[in-house]
Amino acid sequence: SIELNPNDADSQIVLGRIYLAQEQAEEAKQAFEKALGIDPKNVQAFLSLASVAFRSQKLAEAEDLYRKVLELEPEQLQALSGMGEIYLSQTKYAEAIEIAKKVLKAIPSGQKSPPREETSAHFILGRAYLLQAGQTEKEDQTGAKALYENAKTELQQVIAVVPNLAGARYSMGLVNSKLGNLQQAIAEFEEVLRISPDHIPSLVNVAIAYFQDGQYDSAIERAKKLKELDPKNHTAYDTLGS
Repeated sequence: SIELNPNDADSQIVLGRIYLAQEQAEEAKQAFEKALGIDPKNVQAFLSLASVAFRSQKLAEAEDLYRKVLELEPEQLQALSGMGEIYLSQTKYAEAIEIAKKVLKAIPSGQKSPPREETSAHFILGRAYLLQAGQTEKEDQTGAKALYENAKTELQQVIAVVPNLAGARYSMGLVNSKLGNLQQAIAEFEEVLRISPDHIPSLVNVAIAYFQDGQYDSAIERAKKLKELDPKNHTAYDTLGS
C-alpha cells in the first residue's frame, strides 16, 4: 500500500491521484475527502472529487463540487470547463456556450501553445453548436447552417492541437455531413475508425455517407463490419439491402 503524510492535504491529493491512475476510484475519493477534512477550502481536492463524480456519471454531485470551487475562485478554469461539460450532458447548450466563452476570455493571450482549458473550451463550443443546430434545423435551416459553421470553426481549433481526439473527429464528421461535405465527412469518420476501429456511431455514419456519395462498394464494406459488430443495427441491413 501507498503511504504519504496523513496529516497533509497536498499529500492526500497526491495519494488520491495515484489511486485514480490505478483506477481505484473509491480509494481516490477517500483520499480527496481526507484532504478536505484537513483543509476545507482546498480547491484541488474539490476539483479532484468533482472529476471522480463526473467519471461516475454523478453529474449533480460533480456540479455541486465545481460550484464550491467557483465560490472560492470565480474564474477557476478547470471548474468552469467542468461546468461546461455538465451543461452539455444536461442538454443546456446555451449555458455551455456561455461558460466556454467565459473560459476563453479568462485565458491570457499570446501563449506559445494553448493551455488545456482553451482546447477544452473550443471542444465544448464545437459540440454545443452542433447539438444546438440539430435542435433548431427543422424550424430555422439558415440559423442551423450558421451554427454548423460555428461548430466547424471550433472543432478545427481542437483538431489542430489534438489530432487524435476521436470525439472531435467524430463531431467534425457529423458537421460536414450536415453541411453536405460528404467526402470531408467520410475522411473524418475514417480517421475515427483508424483511432478506434470498433466505434459503431462512426461506422453507421460513414456507411451512410459513402452511400449518399455513390461509393456503394465502400458503403457495403463498412455496413458488413457494422453488422459483424452490431448484428441488430438497422443501418447495416438498409445499406446491404437485406
